[in-house]
Amino acid sequence: PVYFYYSDASAAVKGGDYDGNLFDAKQKNITSIPFDKKNIFYAEFGTVHQDEITENKNGELVKVAGFGGKKALVIRTKNGIQPLRPFPYAVSYESLFQKNIKDAVVKLNQQLFAVHGKMERRKNRRKESVDN
Repeated sequence: PVYFYYSDASAAVKGGDYDGNLFDAKQKNITSIPFDKKNIFYAEFGTVHQDEITENKNGELVKVAGFGGKKALVIRTKNGIQPLRPFPYAVSYESLFQKNIKDAVVKLNQQLFAVHGKMERRKNRRKESVDN
């Protein structure tokens, strides 16, 4: 599922305070999420980095710095870390081909569905080969 929040509620949502801050596509308030909270990613309009420096703080990996940045719609963990490839984690919205922010959201969504589809097909092929 994909949920939405306003930028002024970012800290509250990342801290797990969803009631009154988190909404579905029909703008219905979401009070809790029905899945494991460790598998949550956040998308934001900001800077995607070619390289990131992270460190372990209190048992959690935290971003310290990023290098080689450009403006993009970026997916991150709650600690601000970009997922690793092949996970599609960013789409630029300043290029000639991305005319507006909505186009960047649509393109990133398409990339996420494509990767998810490939992972599901791979999982099914592996299952079939084990069953045979």
